[in-house]
Amino acid sequence: EYVASGTLIAAMMADDVMNYGDFGWDECDPKPIALNLMGAELKSLFPDLPVWIRLNPTDLKERYDDTTYFVPHVPSTGITGRRVPSNIDAAVAQYLYNPDDPITAREYAGKQKDAADALGIDVVCGLNIANGGDGSSGQQGHYGENDAGTTIYAMSPDEISSYGKKLIRNTACKYMLLWEFDGDEEWEDGTIGGEYFQSDKDYKEATHDLKDCNPNIFGCMTIIWPWP
Repeated sequence: EYVASGTLIAAMMADDVMNYGDFGWDECDPKPIALNLMGAELKSLFPDLPVWIRLNPTDLKERYDDTTYFVPHVPSTGITGRRVPSNIDAAVAQYLYNPDDPITAREYAGKQKDAADALGIDVVCGLNIANGGDGSSGQQGHYGENDAGTTIYAMSPDEISSYGKKLIRNTACKYMLLWEFDGDEEWEDGTIGGEYFQSDKDYKEATHDLKDCNPNIFGCMTIIWPWP
């Protein structure tokens, strides 16, 4: 009932998949065969519900490309002899502006799309609106500083519109997750994220603007889904 009505659009199989040990892939993190089995379990419970993983497609491909780990053949994908996931329908490509290693949204989207295509999965677009700004908003981000000690910022409405459109146009994604829109969690400077974004109508207009974005330049419909 909930799947047919669109109330449930997907099952998020895992989040922060590379963070079980140190940041980055290591022995503590799920191996490809474990990811395949997790997806299979979800598919057995909810056969009509797409399975997503919140992880850059490039990072997921890195894990499957690592020949240290066994990856069973996946005949259902139609990709013979390739190390690809089974029972995972899409990976979330969540963009943020990194002041210490900047990459444009367009370049990022292209890399994620290429990796997803190689894995035989779709891209779900995402924006780190709480920590991924270039400073133009003037609002210190959720975490205050990154690991290098550099001040990070929330995205401005213009950034959400600009970055989001570049992701959609270069991946043809159908969904956009906005991280994070939380009405309770307090940021480093005491700001409540949900209240901050709701207080400025330009943020609402920026997200609505993405609904009319067109990967073919003139407009396509995509679904905006706030990610808590």
